[in-house]
Amino acid sequence: MLQFKTEAQENAYNYKTEAQKMLQFKTEAQKMLQFKTEAQKMLQFKTEAQKMLQFKTEAQKMLQFKTEAQKMLQFKTEARKMLQL
Repeated sequence: MLQFKTEAQENAYNYKTEAQKMLQFKTEAQKMLQFKTEAQKMLQFKTEAQKMLQFKTEAQKMLQFKTEAQKMLQFKTEARKMLQL
C-alpha cells in the first residue's frame, strides 16, 4: 500500500511538473506572438514612413516643376516686353 501511495505521489508530482512546463511553454509562445505583433506594427510604421517619404519626393518634384513654370512665365513676360519695344 505504501508503494502504491509513493508511486501515486511521484506520478502526481511528474504530472504537476509537466503541467508547469506546458504552462511555461504557453507563456513563452504568447511572448513570441506579442513580439511578432510588435514587429508587424514596426514594419507597418516603416511602410507608412516610406510612403510619406515618397510623397515628400513627389511634392518636391511638383515644387521644382512650379519653379520651372514660373521661370518660363517670367521669360515669356520679358520676351513680350522686348517685342513691344
